[in-house]
Amino acid sequence: MPDIPNVGVHLARNTMSWSRRIDAPVERVWEAVTRKEHLDEWYMAAQQTELRLGGKHDWFQDGGVVDEYEPLRAIRFYAPKNRSWQRFSVEPDGGSSVFTLTDRIGDGSYWPDTEWEETEGGWVQLPEERVAVRSPGGRGTHWVGIAAGYHGFVDSLDTYITGNTDGYASYERLNELYDAWYTTFWGEGGDGWSLKDAD
Repeated sequence: MPDIPNVGVHLARNTMSWSRRIDAPVERVWEAVTRKEHLDEWYMAAQQTELRLGGKHDWFQDGGVVDEYEPLRAIRFYAPKNRSWQRFSVEPDGGSSVFTLTDRIGDGSYWPDTEWEETEGGWVQLPEERVAVRSPGGRGTHWVGIAAGYHGFVDSLDTYITGNTDGYASYERLNELYDAWYTTFWGEGGDGWSLKDAD
């Protein structure tokens, strides 16, 4: 398995998290993850983002709602149609902070333009698919480009706040690394096959 600094962690078959220690106080990190003008710089720009409990957002295709909001601690963006969510949390670590992005991929999610084949063992993606859309864990797991993208977003948050770029790879390089890492993780006898979906 390739060594990926700050690699994402599988919490469940359909849920991953990425954490970084950021050399900034919780208040500064919280501002960067809960104010639209900052989110537009390091994360995804959205037409509608109401960063409050019950607030609406359009990061997901069918929209969603903020269903958890604890100032200076955590915010969660939920999409009820497919039960997907993303959660940002911030914890103090001395004079610095630990930021964690956790993503639960939606029920049955997969890259819509990819080719799959039904086999005795379940649905299998055809091997010639381009790297970013490969999903070796099967439908309902993070495909390579999603894992690489969220990894890159968390790197971008650190860079946005501190200017740090040490050891951060390009999206293309992260795709290559996660593709190789997933080959082992989701391969025969790999750790991925013992995971269950999270609710």
